[in-house]
Amino acid sequence: MNLSKVTSEDNSPPAEVILKLEGFWLVFAAFAAAIFVGGIAATAIATGLLSLLFPEMGALAHDVFTRPAGSWSRSPFYLAITPGFTAVLGLLIAQHLPYGYVAVFLAVGSAILTLEVTRSPIGPSISAALLPVVFNQQSWWYPAGVLVGASALAILSVLWRRSHGARLRASANKFRLNKLRPNEPKSDETELDESASNRLVRDEYKSSGTELNETELEEPGSSKLSSRNLGIFSLWEARPSPFSRARLRSGSGPIELLFMGLFLALAVFFVHLTGLHLLLYPPLAVIAFEMFTRKETVFGTRQPLLVPVACFLTATGGSCAVKLLGVSLFAAILSMALSSAVLFLLRIHLPPAMAVGLIPLIVPHPSFTYPLAVASGTLLLTFCYFCYRRVVDRPAWKLAQ
Repeated sequence: MNLSKVTSEDNSPPAEVILKLEGFWLVFAAFAAAIFVGGIAATAIATGLLSLLFPEMGALAHDVFTRPAGSWSRSPFYLAITPGFTAVLGLLIAQHLPYGYVAVFLAVGSAILTLEVTRSPIGPSISAALLPVVFNQQSWWYPAGVLVGASALAILSVLWRRSHGARLRASANKFRLNKLRPNEPKSDETELDESASNRLVRDEYKSSGTELNETELEEPGSSKLSSRNLGIFSLWEARPSPFSRARLRSGSGPIELLFMGLFLALAVFFVHLTGLHLLLYPPLAVIAFEMFTRKETVFGTRQPLLVPVACFLTATGGSCAVKLLGVSLFAAILSMALSSAVLFLLRIHLPPAMAVGLIPLIVPHPSFTYPLAVASGTLLLTFCYFCYRRVVDRPAWKLAQ
């Protein structure tokens, strides 16, 4: 276990400091995510209902298992409910409107509104709403499959986090100590006893003006992973006000949503112009939302040029897996393995790229034009993001330094 590095070379909001797995546990977590998605694929194939296979389940499973202290893993209730709810909204839109500007904006807009009203961190819910519009999904088995799969993953996320509770608490305590005592020498051998940890928790609550619930403190020798120990671990002040959390979630102003709307409009325009229907593939809306409005998740915002590369490679890997093995359990597992390898080698945190590799499993007649469409759509998003950074006077290339 280690702490991801955060730099302050620019004035952008700091990245979310998340405890992540390494070595054997990272490989095991990726394997567990692949098996979970493979199980869903096997169920969909056995029942003949491919609508049960929600590609973003790959993104959710990969992030939940490889980052047990991540925001998705720490929100099991929203993980279980939000994707299913937005899937219903998207299905209703697809049943009453043809593919076009209105349907796309309604699907994405309703999903974003759901996330903002509920304060859910589950960004793939946007993909759940857009997928029925893009693929003309008409079956009610689709939201049912999303709900069941997300609920099962939520239960597994709770069990998985508890199994790593002691490791996460030790790393979290070391991070708090280094943050609150920056002038003291730092070493890997630095340890924090239970009473000192409790004092740090009290200090954090006191600085935020929030009343402390004594049940949040750690009992000596306890391996229980408290909700306080699984905080966002960001460089922001502890327990920010609701207004501050809303600003952190929604960006600094309406310009972010304006640029996202511009991107969606351009994407639909080029879909009609080129005939590449999957140029606006559902996970792309998730990437756009995270890059424009949720800066703390850093979905490629520090490495924007790697986003098209990662998505193109995962799309190619998924297409090859389906060509070689057909629509099968093994194709789903191979696609997850290849996508995990791509993200690991590129060293980029981009969970929606896992879903990109699974989309060939649900495309009626997959072809190698799919990676081309993915690359085109992602390059368009990257261009819009560079324009956005230019407008707000923070050039995107500086973020990659």
